[in-house]
Amino acid sequence: MLGQGKPASRKKTPRTGPAPGLAAKGIISQEVRQTSEKSRLAWGIAAALVLAFLAQGLGFLRANSQTSDEAVHLSAGYSYLERADFRLNPEHPPLIKELCALSVLLSYGLPFQPNERLWQASEEWRIGRDFLYRAPVSWESILFAARLPNLFLGVLLV
Repeated sequence: MLGQGKPASRKKTPRTGPAPGLAAKGIISQEVRQTSEKSRLAWGIAAALVLAFLAQGLGFLRANSQTSDEAVHLSAGYSYLERADFRLNPEHPPLIKELCALSVLLSYGLPFQPNERLWQASEEWRIGRDFLYRAPVSWESILFAARLPNLFLGVLLV
């Protein structure tokens, strides 16, 4: 006859938690405490690494001179914000240039008044040099303000 014979055996699944009665002895709270301590340690190490990255970045911002095309990108971003004109440095996307220029604009509010002949010819290299080195604010201060957004983006990525 079908269906007769040994009853189907149930498979027992292993317990994942502690055995009954261990909670009363404090073993569960010890496991939770150890996990919590490991988690806090991991978060502490992560925070320390991010702070080290930020400290090194701030040191770098002040210690280094202009890169070869930094003035071009900065003046282009500034022109995008001030004049809504994208003629300077159109071969690169504008977002980062605008973020860096926005930092300078908010910090110093420099006027953007390039030589009209240079502007019509889109002489981005000369406009960039004049913007950075003929400003009423020191070029070191301008570069520091312009580099901060990139540092903060790096911190967010880390």
